[in-house]
Amino acid sequence: MKEKGKYVRLVYGILLGVMTVILGALLIGFTFEIYNGGSDGISVFSREKVGQRLMRLLPAIVIWIVMVAAGFVLWEVFPEPKKKLKPDTRYTLYRMKKHMPRTVEGDLQNSLNAVKYEEKILKILWLAAGVLCSGAAIYTIVYLAMPSNFPAVENLSVPVYNMVKHVMPCVAAAFAVCLGVAVYEGVSAKRQLKEVAKLTKGVKEVQPKQSKIRLKLEEKSQNSKFFAFLLKTFDFNVKHRVLIMRVIVGCLGVSFVIAGIFNGSMREVFTKAIAICTECIGLG
Repeated sequence: MKEKGKYVRLVYGILLGVMTVILGALLIGFTFEIYNGGSDGISVFSREKVGQRLMRLLPAIVIWIVMVAAGFVLWEVFPEPKKKLKPDTRYTLYRMKKHMPRTVEGDLQNSLNAVKYEEKILKILWLAAGVLCSGAAIYTIVYLAMPSNFPAVENLSVPVYNMVKHVMPCVAAAFAVCLGVAVYEGVSAKRQLKEVAKLTKGVKEVQPKQSKIRLKLEEKSQNSKFFAFLLKTFDFNVKHRVLIMRVIVGCLGVSFVIAGIFNGSMREVFTKAIAICTECIGLG
């Protein structure tokens, strides 16, 4: 059953991936067709033009939606077995480095030097990647901010293609460099982990230090129910601080939305959005 389910999920994933690529290619093709005027020679994003193309795409969209819905049923019939995830190498390295001694003697000195060398190389690589990304961002902003790069011409495709030609190499280079450094960081983490394991061998994990506030509350809670309640509240807030922050931010967001509805801002934004969409691509 497990092998059959694995094969069925694999085939389904391949078919859904192929259908997604086909649908994406059709969407891109129809967008360029509308932008370049198509057969009538009018390059305008109107509601009628977009509607005509979407109606032609409707069978492919329906098939894709049905395949996605079938995937949920398929995963219920052939559930994927739970796998025990391996801990991330970089996180494990970060945790073990907290207990790594900074001064060693004998053979361990080579391990310590190897770790420091890898750390130095990574700092240099990330610094170089940051400089390259900053340069690419500055060049892109300067290019987009110069009106001379977007002259008023009859064929609007020319400045758009020129923009892509100048901007995309910068974006691609920055992405490739960051991706390369990230891959090297993973390889470097595996190398460092071996050396750090030697350095921390026999070192017991240090318990996290308690804050001064909690120590005082714990001391006073022995003779006072009020401080015992404060101690429980403090521990709960520390344990669930991320959830509490999410709830607070969510409540603030809902409050601002409600305030915007009552002071009329929602209607103004909605009206402007309709006007912009209608004037730009004909979608109201």
